[in-house]
Amino acid sequence: MTTACSSIFRKGILAAIAAAITLVPASTSGYSIKTHPRLTERAVQFYLEQNNNNNQVDPEALKLGSVNEDSPDIYIRSYNHFQNWEDNSGLWGFSSAADWAEGGELQRGQVPLDHFLNTDLLWTKPLKVFYEEALGDFGGGYPFGDQSWQQAIKNNNQQALGHIAHLEADLTVPAHVRMDPHAFLPAVVRQFADFELHEDSYEIWAANYPGAISELTPTQIPNYGSLRTFYDETSHFTGAHFSSDNRIDTARISSLERRVEDGATYYYDTIDGKDVPIARKGFLMPYVLDWRVLEEQWKISGTKGVEGIAGIITLYFEITNPTGDCIPNPVSHCVGNNVYVDDNCGNDTLYQQCGNSYSCQEGECNPISNNDYPDAGSECTPNPYLHCVDLWNAIFRNDRCGLDILVQQCTPSQTCQTDRCVTNNTCTPSSTLYCVGNSVYNNDGCGHDTVVQNCDTDQTCQSGSCRDNPPAEYVDSNTRLHWQVNVDRGPIDEYSAESYCQSIGWRLPTISELRSLIRGCATTVTGGSCEITNECNSFDHCNTGCQPCATGSGPDNGCYWPNQLQGTCSYYWTSTVDTFDTRSNWMVGFRNAQINSHLKGGSTNDEGSHSHYVRCVK
Repeated sequence: MTTACSSIFRKGILAAIAAAITLVPASTSGYSIKTHPRLTERAVQFYLEQNNNNNQVDPEALKLGSVNEDSPDIYIRSYNHFQNWEDNSGLWGFSSAADWAEGGELQRGQVPLDHFLNTDLLWTKPLKVFYEEALGDFGGGYPFGDQSWQQAIKNNNQQALGHIAHLEADLTVPAHVRMDPHAFLPAVVRQFADFELHEDSYEIWAANYPGAISELTPTQIPNYGSLRTFYDETSHFTGAHFSSDNRIDTARISSLERRVEDGATYYYDTIDGKDVPIARKGFLMPYVLDWRVLEEQWKISGTKGVEGIAGIITLYFEITNPTGDCIPNPVSHCVGNNVYVDDNCGNDTLYQQCGNSYSCQEGECNPISNNDYPDAGSECTPNPYLHCVDLWNAIFRNDRCGLDILVQQCTPSQTCQTDRCVTNNTCTPSSTLYCVGNSVYNNDGCGHDTVVQNCDTDQTCQSGSCRDNPPAEYVDSNTRLHWQVNVDRGPIDEYSAESYCQSIGWRLPTISELRSLIRGCATTVTGGSCEITNECNSFDHCNTGCQPCATGSGPDNGCYWPNQLQGTCSYYWTSTVDTFDTRSNWMVGFRNAQINSHLKGGSTNDEGSHSHYVRCVK
């Protein structure tokens, strides 16, 4: 029997362990417990603004669930709130956000504490010791248990839906999709801590400016058809556009447009039609995320979070109350060895196929004990996958141990294909010409490809047409410069580009020379408003009037160069150094006629290799 004294002693041990590792285990939480309910409340408001139906939304239940998903006493659930934007994997072996949301058995199970040993970070090892003690009150399992998507749907549980909304919001935080865990440390400890230990600056900004939530302006509720697609789309959008403190995409940022504002250099990207500062040029480090960058990021990411949560609420009601004229009261029951859900609105739907290793009992699939049923087989390790059940036109999740769970019921206008619901579209024929080998093919947009033309031996198929093979050199009649026609080197760094041209007896062009190849863009052609030349080559003094033109609208199949040239329509190096930052050289992007500078890369540059194409001149 546990006495009050032993309970106090155990809590004292717990506090001592926490103090010893100097970590409050909030190391993977996303937005703060104040930001989440406010963001959820704004999403509910937006949902109600966009929908005029009888669906009864419970804002308080949703807000409570959005807070509890972090398990704020010990934050153990939050290790399942990560999803790599490139491969959808989780953190350190924990579940990805999508797998966690759909994994009721994961949430009901024991916490896999050995995952804290799967990293090279010293500060994760003591967490296993901490949680072995901290989870004693929960029997080694997760606080709040099963709050999965299935729990929300099956039991009409809007508090569980709040847990699901929390995960969608977390995937708008760059640290959660760039696998950049963060921890809170006392100031006296932080100065000695490993660099990986930090408070995430974006989450701090959101917590310090709660009023900014009311200023978000969502415009459209997305409709992706499945919860997993919401998470996949959100994580990819966040990771493709934004960086976190310790996972800054230096290669991409360095190629963006630079603007000098109030004495600071900002790197701009175009996101959803808006010019957004992504990073600021640093002093002790190449790039930093300052308060202005974070504020502009919030306007994009915060809005995506509101729209995404509103979309998930919409999906929830489409499944639980498809007609909108009945408030369901779902009850699960067994039909044979399968679980069905009667929604009290006239619909009795297959929810789960129990399989050979489970028995349907009182509306649930329960494992069959090997002692009671010797033919049940040995213990099975789940390895789930998604698949279609054509009979039901629905997506099921099979754990390879005999359990097949309904994940999504496709609508009448959709067809289940492989592992997703695909909208049935009537194909409108179109014509797209493209090259296969040295032949021109036409795709009619409905899955049919036909040969249109086989190019002659003295022709080459390019961009969907047969073009006469040009001479090896192109002589520009305006400058009398000789240029390579075919580009066979790249992407490479600037040092390698210079070496290559020298090796064939040519040279890397200057910015004025390469700029002379621009055709069809009034601002950056030779003599245009752009002031960058061999003589005026400093980014902060000469980079005026250099606005690029529309991407892919140049006179040669979208490229802004003479039609005698061939090669990848991209950025090309010059030998001209940017005297504002001598680590960089000027380059020309022929897809939009842009003139910009970029870090040279190569072994003499600490930032690493930065690669573009090369066209030599003589």
